[in-house]
Amino acid sequence: MSVMLDWYIPERCLHIVGEGLLSFDDMVEALDAAADVTQNSRSTIHILFDMSRILGFPTDFHYLLGDSGIFDDSKLGWLIFTGNDQIVRYLQSSPILGYDQIRAYTEIDHAITFLHRADLTLPNTPIYNEAISISH
Repeated sequence: MSVMLDWYIPERCLHIVGEGLLSFDDMVEALDAAADVTQNSRSTIHILFDMSRILGFPTDFHYLLGDSGIFDDSKLGWLIFTGNDQIVRYLQSSPILGYDQIRAYTEIDHAITFLHRADLTLPNTPIYNEAISISH
């Protein structure tokens, strides 16, 4: 029932953590906040969405992404989902508005490894549990 946004890598990778049963409004709030961050950034922003504690979310999630405005700015880099196996499988089987920089992994370590290989300009990764809070 909650969504938290942090910087995983300050000014480069936004970390979103969802918990419980996420409502449509929870998702809209999180995606709007993420869109604000990407649109006001000077550099490419990647999004790491940790879904390991999510019990459920709106099934029209991919349409929600399109309505959020998050794809309206070229500063959005990779959108990476991690965690919950069932949700990751759903996301892997659902095309999300033709955006081709989306990945889903069950393990956070695999997602982080991929991100660093995909963007060689990222600084060293901080310890996962020590992200810096930016809102909520």
